[in-house]
Amino acid sequence: MSESKPRTGLRVGILLAGAALFALVAWKLGIGLPSPDSIRQTFDKWQADPKVGPNLVPFYLGFIFFFGIFGFPRGVVAAIGIGLMGEVKTWLAFSLILPVSALIQFMVIRWAIAAWVRDRLPAQAVQWEERILKHGFWAVALLRGFPPTAMGMFNSVCAVSALRPQIFFLGSLAGYVISSLFYVILAGFLLELYLRVWDSEWAMPIVVAIIIVTIGAMYTVYGQLKKQGKKKG
Repeated sequence: MSESKPRTGLRVGILLAGAALFALVAWKLGIGLPSPDSIRQTFDKWQADPKVGPNLVPFYLGFIFFFGIFGFPRGVVAAIGIGLMGEVKTWLAFSLILPVSALIQFMVIRWAIAAWVRDRLPAQAVQWEERILKHGFWAVALLRGFPPTAMGMFNSVCAVSALRPQIFFLGSLAGYVISSLFYVILAGFLLELYLRVWDSEWAMPIVVAIIIVTIGAMYTVYGQLKKQGKKKG
């Protein structure tokens, strides 16, 4: 444990320095964000294309289904969905597709690779498993409704436990209905914010920095969980 803290601190320092460097370069070069009008025109052009247009929404829904297993930046993806389908349909897509995606991963793990997955889960997964089994539907619904919950990791913990598939699905459905509403509201806020600040000279540097920090933080957390899984094994 004493070795991991300095390494984590070093990673965070490098991450922040890299984000600051890329933001500075973007600012010095005067790279700006695309205007809302140009983005809307691009969407309209794609939708009007006889080959691309009919496949946009199916591709978007497929993206949600596939990456629902691994996780994705739902606020940003929801913003794209609002541009394609509107707020209500985007919320419905998240609320209905993500529980099905989670259930499929749940069943595949339970039927095919449960032992292999259990050996690779972090030590904390045992505590999560106990709480999930104790509270059942409400535990799944609460953890699904709380946005920061890791989707793939949570599916795996539930799959290797004795939780019944129907409880997992119904809890996931209830939780995703709540969290998806949060992300659609967040996406609307991001779109409104974009409309206000897109032409600022600091807009692109800030966006670049946020993206780098977010990706780096996700990678750091994943690395820590993987390391804990190895120690457990």
